[in-house]
Amino acid sequence: MKLIEGMTVTELGDSVFAVPTGPAANKYRGIIRLNETGGMIMNCLIEGMEVKQIAERILSEYENVTPETAEKAVQDIVDKLRSVGLIEE
Repeated sequence: MKLIEGMTVTELGDSVFAVPTGPAANKYRGIIRLNETGGMIMNCLIEGMEVKQIAERILSEYENVTPETAEKAVQDIVDKLRSVGLIEE
């Protein structure tokens, strides 16, 4: 599983954005504004990481997050991206 080709994640000041280009722009028209964690999740998806792997990365970066909370947060984002056609299986 990964983001479709053409999705890029970029930082501009204190903000993180996911921007579709090329084929991705045909599926999604717009820019997605993310927080730091959302940017990390998107970059992990670009690398082709699975939900559990991404949740483990979150756990290694942040304190006071349970494995269940991390995995649910990642799954929620993946489900939203999948619903708009931005995830390749």
